[in-house]
Amino acid sequence: MALEALMGPGTDAPVLDFAPWTQTASGIRLDLLSPQPDMFTREDIAAGLSHAARFSGQTGRFFSVAQHSLLVSSLLKAWGHTPEVQLLGLLHDAQEAYLCDLARPVKVLVPGYKELELRLWAAIRERFGLDDLPPEVKDADNAALHAEAWELLGPPAGDWAGPQAEASLQTVPDARHWLNAVLTPQEARSAFLQRWAELEGPSATGGNLN
Repeated sequence: MALEALMGPGTDAPVLDFAPWTQTASGIRLDLLSPQPDMFTREDIAAGLSHAARFSGQTGRFFSVAQHSLLVSSLLKAWGHTPEVQLLGLLHDAQEAYLCDLARPVKVLVPGYKELELRLWAAIRERFGLDDLPPEVKDADNAALHAEAWELLGPPAGDWAGPQAEASLQTVPDARHWLNAVLTPQEARSAFLQRWAELEGPSATGGNLN
């Protein structure tokens, strides 16, 4: 795909003197402009998300995107959704393992970022046999976002988050755990992979986490 197409109409694409690819934790060369399904592994996704900080790291304690994903998945479970939908909740930010977690106000200011997200997500969906995200996942994502903002940023977060959002999660034991737990990247990575394996079942992975 041409870089000009990625940047959008009327936007001057930068002149690159290198190929836009990134190396993953497992040593895979990921082509950002033409990602292929076989470039993605469970371990790499878990590694990236467990080291990526929510809210650009502007929090009172470290809170990873992997932990956020566990929270979203636990909410979907509490709301009675199927393991397939819970898995989509766990993986809804999988592309951020490679692109970083840009805050929503920043994403809209970066030309081409949304297109990159969509291209990586399409390849990840194909790799792991996923459906597209249903509205319920976005609902859980927003509920987690608001509660995390109140818990991690505090009252100055503004009127888009509040104690009622955080309190609503306190009635869901699993969600309360993931919201309040203080996890290192290594702990978040292990919990993320364990949850993924539980939702897929042994037949889906064949015992292989790659």
